[in-house]
Amino acid sequence: MRITSGQAGIPKIRKIEKKHEIMDMIKGVADYYSLWEGHLLKRGKKTERQRRTGVYLYKVMSCRKNAEIEVVFIVTVQAIINAVREVKKRKEADR
Repeated sequence: MRITSGQAGIPKIRKIEKKHEIMDMIKGVADYYSLWEGHLLKRGKKTERQRRTGVYLYKVMSCRKNAEIEVVFIVTVQAIINAVREVKKRKEADR
């Protein structure tokens, strides 16, 4: 590797970012909670907590924008924000 006079001798390192696919996330959450994958995509009281967990994981691990998550889970941007906030509170309470 050549080092020019303008560089301080440290090679430039690019952050490697793996994009997680939504179906992989949904499958993982569904398997963990022993649910059918389609139940996480539909709204309902029985799967509300699991859906919020799926939204949180997808938001955190994929670095996608709320608008993209909104289309997949058929929720509003405010619902995404609330889901992330609630899961963070549960996480803190479990510590």
